[in-house]
Amino acid sequence: MFSIGFAELLVIAVITLLVVGPERLPETIRFVTLNLAKFKRYWQSTRRDIEKDLGLADIRREIHNAAVMEHLEETKKKLNKPLESLTETEAAESSKKESDLVEEVLAEDKKELPADGEPSIAPAVDKEGEPSADREPSAKDNIEPTENSIAPK
Repeated sequence: MFSIGFAELLVIAVITLLVVGPERLPETIRFVTLNLAKFKRYWQSTRRDIEKDLGLADIRREIHNAAVMEHLEETKKKLNKPLESLTETEAAESSKKESDLVEEVLAEDKKELPADGEPSIAPAVDKEGEPSADREPSAKDNIEPTENSIAPK
């Protein structure tokens, strides 16, 4: 605000000393500093009231939010730029690769299906390779518990 350097302050101090005199200088300095502090407090409270009446805090917040949103949009554009730089030939090549892969998977599925186009369900077979429904019970199926085996009580 004010650009007062050391030289200017020294000139003001010398003039004050000559005008006021050495006896009243400490009292004058005390008076000036107290009044400057009061003026500063008054100025700050007035400024705060004016800002509150004008809604400057809301305006500052909106400006900040707008700046943040603008930064996000710029970042989004920077991130999307490499994606948009794909040429049409690259896009066509990638879609052709995808369609070839789909056709390959479908061809493998057709190879696994029988001639009629529907999957067949094989009947349950036991260890000997015979259907389980036609099998006769064996001695292994009728195991009797022994003394050493654990049986429910």
